Amino acid sequence: SMHRLIRRAPELLRSLVQWLGKQDADEAAWYLGKVASLVDSVHAGMEGAAEKFAAVDSALDGMARDARESEEHFESRAERLEGEARALEGSPPTRTGSWNRSAEKALYGCQLDKLRTSLEDCKALCVGHASGSCGHLTYYKTSTRLNCYLHCEPASVGRYSEADTYVLERAPEELALDVVRKREAGAAALELRRRWRSVREPLREVVRLSRRFRTATADLRKSLEEVRFATSDLKATVLEPLPGPEERERRMRLLERRVGEVVAAVEDLSNALPTAREGM
Repeated sequence: SMHRLIRRAPELLRSLVQWLGKQDADEAAWYLGKVASLVDSVHAGMEGAAEKFAAVDSALDGMARDARESEEHFESRAERLEGEARALEGSPPTRTGSWNRSAEKALYGCQLDKLRTSLEDCKALCVGHASGSCGHLTYYKTSTRLNCYLHCEPASVGRYSEADTYVLERAPEELALDVVRKREAGAAALELRRRWRSVREPLREVVRLSRRFRTATADLRKSLEEVRFATSDLKATVLEPLPGPEERERRMRLLERRVGEVVAAVEDLSNALPTAREGM
């Protein structure tokens, strides 16, 4: 439609001037209507395209924001999981397991072994006991002789202020498996971060192209507005009541000037078109 406007408008305007010179207002109005219709059609198309590209810009901004937030989320998750894995590897529970402590209590019955050692060694001995049944222990805090008593499941609990009991919650191998799982989850998070990052670059390119188009068409829309304004002024002049014989020459000069303004605006629009194409 824009190419048609640029090609047809000068020809239609020349015909308009000819019919005005013959004092045929109806024929002149017909040619003016053709020009106005072309201008309105191009304007409607340009405004519709501008609205669509504004919506595309908004959608692309949202997609780019989601991609950035997703990348940052998975990067943070990977760092957290790696930190947790390192913390597990460097902590005593990886050797002795994870235990639940009950203060001032002692276990009785189902005794597997008794000896004197440190609390951590007592836990390690329970975990590695040959019976494979040790999951409970009593540690006597003030005893000068035997202080580590290993028990199996049926042991009963009683109050004793000088001892604490420990129940195995998670064996070392379970904690080691946790480390492996956290590392695997961290690696998966890093892969997802990489994928989101790979999505962001094409998105940035699409956003850049969309904005280049909007910038390039801004001057084109401005030139089209000049055509609309000039056409509107010409229409207002054409629709004025026919003047008397003494005013006809002045009226024709005014009309010719208005027509010249429309032609100049159309030429400016034609000149803006290659610039807009280069910007795209």
